[in-house]
Amino acid sequence: MRARNQELRSLPLTRYGEMMEPFPFESAPYDIVQLTREGIRELAGDGPLSCTTVDGMKSLEMVVAFHESEARGNARVNLPLSGSARELVVDIA
Repeated sequence: MRARNQELRSLPLTRYGEMMEPFPFESAPYDIVQLTREGIRELAGDGPLSCTTVDGMKSLEMVVAFHESEARGNARVNLPLSGSARELVVDIA
């Protein structure tokens, strides 16, 4: 994985072409076929779900926070969202 160096990370994400450097990132290997199979099984209702509605809401809140951050000029947005950030309308497509 590559990322901006420490000095450039505070720049807006809309600044393209900045220098990237290797960033150490280790993750367990994933079997995409097995993950897909499990996802389809869960969606079909054949077994317990691997996540809860709370997990889904937290994921959605994080996506809304990305949009709120962009609307504030890429400012930091704290989670859980509060105030006007909870009222943000995100147009999709």
